[in-house]
Amino acid sequence: MKKKESIKMIVDSLIDDRPKLFIFETEKEEIEINAMDFRDAVLTLEERDGIEKFNEIISIQEISSPIPGVDTIH
Repeated sequence: MKKKESIKMIVDSLIDDRPKLFIFETEKEEIEINAMDFRDAVLTLEERDGIEKFNEIISIQEISSPIPGVDTIH
């Protein structure tokens, strides 16, 4: 296995194992939830704000955590 392929495998595994930031946007607010995946974020939102909050959502952003040694943080 080439070094480049090995690095890619490591990076891919790190991406899957790192929490992500999900931003649920409504007309009145942005709700930020840190979760491992989309399903976890939705369950957390439901637990925190109730099922009726889903009718207010106009957009959802998913932001991956930076990978140390790969991503540059400014």
